[in-house]
Amino acid sequence: MSQISHKCPACGSNNTLLIQYPFEHPAYYDGVSEIDCRDCGARCGRWSGKTLKDGEFEKPYGKES
Repeated sequence: MSQISHKCPACGSNNTLLIQYPFEHPAYYDGVSEIDCRDCGARCGRWSGKTLKDGEFEKPYGKES
């Protein structure tokens, strides 16, 4: 069983929100897709770990396409 880190990958803060996209979203996954840091403002993909830019979303399992 894997566990999702609640720490921000960018700054290490625990002040994060775990984001699940709605069913209608093109990158919908039944679970957490990104970590949103309330301290530094970074949005990081759950699987890829990369910082997401405005308008960019984490695809299920971090797939590129």
